[in-house]
Amino acid sequence: MAERKKILMEYVIAYSYASSIPIYIQNLIKALNLLEDNKKPFIYLCYTFDAPIEDVKIINYPYIKFVPRYSKYIFVRGINKLIRGISGSKIDFIHFLPKKVDAVFPFFGATRGYFDNEIIEWITDFQQLYYPEFFSKIELENSLSKYLHLSESKQKLVLSSYDAKNDYFKFYPKNKNDIKILRFTSILPNISNLKKEDVLSKYNLGAEYFITPNQFWPHKNHLTLIYAIDILVKRKEIPFKFVFTGKTKSFRDNEIFLKIESEINKRKLSNFIVFTGFIPREDQLLLMKNSLAIIQPSLFEGWSTLVEESKALNKHIILSNLGVHLEQISKNCTFFNALDSEELADIIETYLYTEPIIEEYNYENDIIKFANDITNLF
Repeated sequence: MAERKKILMEYVIAYSYASSIPIYIQNLIKALNLLEDNKKPFIYLCYTFDAPIEDVKIINYPYIKFVPRYSKYIFVRGINKLIRGISGSKIDFIHFLPKKVDAVFPFFGATRGYFDNEIIEWITDFQQLYYPEFFSKIELENSLSKYLHLSESKQKLVLSSYDAKNDYFKFYPKNKNDIKILRFTSILPNISNLKKEDVLSKYNLGAEYFITPNQFWPHKNHLTLIYAIDILVKRKEIPFKFVFTGKTKSFRDNEIFLKIESEINKRKLSNFIVFTGFIPREDQLLLMKNSLAIIQPSLFEGWSTLVEESKALNKHIILSNLGVHLEQISKNCTFFNALDSEELADIIETYLYTEPIIEEYNYENDIIKFANDITNLF
């Protein structure tokens, strides 16, 4: 029997920073868990203490070792810092990492210097090249420097869509990378034990509402939806709510939520809008499942987790007509121009009176393909 391949995953990002990243890694492991036993790689999960480690443990993947990136003991960290200073090395003298792996994916820089030949770089999208105003000067400079250095290397690179690949070749046509496309899927937790009435009551919701479950990042384009709600309210009295879930502060723009609140107050829309804040994932999924429709007004995406969740739930989604969205979904969806609030209002109004027809979609096939594509990376 062939030796089981070894992959190291960097699990170093907390929900509070970017919730989609730990969920992405959990979905990697869940997908691999569906493969035949002989195809399952051994996973070293390199984690930091603010990452949601318990959410990986409950997956019960049979071939996994949890490896802390840094010691919890100040004494050990002090020794490492001292030896790094004396030797000039960036590698810790005392660490918990394995000696050898076949691949490091996903990689966020936490193990740089340990497995450089095994790193598989992953870029979700190239938003920085289209909307540089959404990023700090330092963040933008670091991204552009990384892209240029990467394009001049022969590093293996994973992109999440052909749309992103087109962008990469547009801006870096002479790149030398070995590029793989990995379209991820979402494997949802079981929510059958939740009672719809209890969850709706918890968030003071009636039976009719639309939902936008995005963090408040500038590119998520919440304001276009706010303007569409304003248009609808001026047309007629509307007996439904718009629900926004997600953390209301972003390290990228702490003012974005204040701008949204200001527009809501100015237009007197507060009676039609519910902000839940960051809520349990199971609650969020149940709210999505029981909504009139999901709304995704984003200005830019890589491969949208929200779109994958709507596919997994067999739920209708109203979304902006980005190239990546058009690549990602073709059933149970309605597209609109991302900056056209009038068009969005028209679509929402349609689904107030006409329930969308849902075409059943066998999402399990996408999950199995995703799992096999992961193993083909290395």
